[in-house]
Amino acid sequence: MSAPYAERPFTVGNVVGESLSLYRRFFVRFFVLALIVFAVVDLIPAIAATASSDAARALWFVVGVVVILVGFVWLEAALIAQVDDVRDGRIDSSIGEIFERVRNRLPQLIAVGLLTALAIVAAAVLLLVVASALHVAWLGVVLLIAFSFFLLTRWLLAPAAIVLEKLGTVPGLRRSWQLVSGHSWQAFFLLLVTLILAAIPSAIVNSILSAIFSGSEFLRAWVASTIANALTTPFVALCWTLAYFHLRPAPSSEPQVPAGAAYVDP
Repeated sequence: MSAPYAERPFTVGNVVGESLSLYRRFFVRFFVLALIVFAVVDLIPAIAATASSDAARALWFVVGVVVILVGFVWLEAALIAQVDDVRDGRIDSSIGEIFERVRNRLPQLIAVGLLTALAIVAAAVLLLVVASALHVAWLGVVLLIAFSFFLLTRWLLAPAAIVLEKLGTVPGLRRSWQLVSGHSWQAFFLLLVTLILAAIPSAIVNSILSAIFSGSEFLRAWVASTIANALTTPFVALCWTLAYFHLRPAPSSEPQVPAGAAYVDP
């Protein structure tokens, strides 16, 4: 029997299974969507790596930071919108429409990234100072890692909430905290599992393509990274966005998801 998200248990297995089902069915759309962005985003570091002088490398580094920040956030928002679009089992919007639909969400998503980084840096300073005062530096590192994962877990759904509910930065963070509350361990394991599942094939693809393009440092740095990222990033976005739909109370108008579209039957 098919069941809407709200009636299916929020487990790592369910979310990953649903994500793989959607990814297989709409692989071309997700891959092309990510490829468009990463072809530009990964081009800048490739140029910087092959620059002939330190000044040129520094310039390209600054340009790259801006391009990567905006490009990655825009892709994140677009993938969230794309997941929402195909949950009913069909593609209803063009790639251009998807990118345009989420364009006004970029400032809020960039702010989420900056706030998260700021919170982790502040915690790092505080914990390392305390650990140094107690002469147990390793404790500061352990606590920092634990705090970082705790924060990332509780704010895991903020991007989806900001894009799909059109919330501001702080309301989006609060919404994520509220949705994850009571499901922290499952959300943490989902975060960990998805990062591992993405990292392994990414490393394999990167290694294979790097060997193929070993004769050109530029192509090795650009093509290998672009393809590897375009293959794995949509899967991560699928998992985290479908987790949002699992934990969000389903509106009365929530469509019934056809079997095999957004999940696989147990």
